[in-house]
Amino acid sequence: MKALSGTYAIAEAYCEVDNRMGVAVIENVTTPAVRLLSWTDLKEELDDHEGRIIRDVEREIAQFPWLDRNCGLPAKPDMTIDDKTLFADVMAYLRCHVELPDENHYAVCASWVIATYLREQFDIAPRIIFHAPTRSGKTRALETLRAISYRGMIFVDPTGPSLFRVIQQYWPTIFIDEGQYLIGKNEQAISQTFKGGFGAGIKIPRVRDDGSIDCFEPFCFLAFASKRLPPEDWQNRAILISMQERTKDGLRHRIDYQAAKQLRGRLLALRLRVLAEIIDLVPYQEMAMTASTVPIAGRNGRLGYLNDRSGDIARCLLVPGFLFGGSSEVLTAVVDSQSLAAEELRETLEAKVFLALEEAMGTSGIIDERTCASMRLSEVFTRDIQMRLNEDLRNHGDARPRDISTKTVTSMLRSLGFETQRGKKNMSFLVGGEKFIRAWNVAHSRYVACGSGGA
Repeated sequence: MKALSGTYAIAEAYCEVDNRMGVAVIENVTTPAVRLLSWTDLKEELDDHEGRIIRDVEREIAQFPWLDRNCGLPAKPDMTIDDKTLFADVMAYLRCHVELPDENHYAVCASWVIATYLREQFDIAPRIIFHAPTRSGKTRALETLRAISYRGMIFVDPTGPSLFRVIQQYWPTIFIDEGQYLIGKNEQAISQTFKGGFGAGIKIPRVRDDGSIDCFEPFCFLAFASKRLPPEDWQNRAILISMQERTKDGLRHRIDYQAAKQLRGRLLALRLRVLAEIIDLVPYQEMAMTASTVPIAGRNGRLGYLNDRSGDIARCLLVPGFLFGGSSEVLTAVVDSQSLAAEELRETLEAKVFLALEEAMGTSGIIDERTCASMRLSEVFTRDIQMRLNEDLRNHGDARPRDISTKTVTSMLRSLGFETQRGKKNMSFLVGGEKFIRAWNVAHSRYVACGSGGA
């Protein structure tokens, strides 16, 4: 809290048993110790005869944007217990409120919720993307996670500047509903937060009217619900959860905000214990680093390695998993999410253009200078690739009102890194050489190999 920043290193408001406010404080980060102060204790300790600081504290708490009639202050944290069942109880809360398509998703969402309370301990903040048609539980999933996350704030149709300013000021956990309306319309502005906020230390600069510079850091944990999947470079920063229409009976019709309040009090206690160095996360971070670099079996049983982004996500979410014993479920969920993202990537038109190129050239796999020299590039025109692409689309039931044009195919080949030049009858063909080899091998690794060897 800003009003107490000159007095304490850390200050977190909570709700006493009698519904009065209290504040948990850590005075010195070099020799941290947590103290729980009632409102009376706080007034006496500040010795604020004029009441200015107390009024500022009251005003600030009243204006916290993550507090509303449903989600108020967390319950009083109990600093005297080692809360060994916290992870299991977060999972149980999720199971009571939302139906997720895979059992492992409860573990990964529980790890994510716990990680929101430990944001200072991570340099990666994984995103969660819930995607599916209407009436599949996406909004309920967001509301449930928001009820127990650290300073959860839910938005519909936010602007980019509003998001990164809120993040800079309050360090909240962000939830965005109805995200399909942002994809395309406001995608670039939201990408600043969605992509930039994935890693700590990234800045968004803005120039004031007087010419001075503000630098905003958008680092935050973020969950996103949409009727359709966002772009690929959003997906690879996220756990993808494809929601389905509810099939289970027994879910709560309304979110139990009183139970959420108690859980948030326990989660706040964990946060304070870590900040006060009562709990040392370093051993668990080292375990997560090791676990994310070994071959892992996905749900299909195939062994593979996590790619760089999935490895980053795993290293964050495995820390709560190792701390409380939910590591195997978290790893499986990350592996399956990576596989789902790879499947979605192979369904893009860019991927299908490259596969049509492979078919046209009669070559597959990684190539080298010798292989490239043997490829008769000047005899295969982009028109040939375009015809093969449209034939493949028709054969796989992807009927379109009109064929993909040669111009579109040529543009996509260039965006993949290939160069073209004009040949006989003014038709374009691909240019060989080092640039061609690099573009081919990158595209093959991205669109083909990602589904055949790695998870």
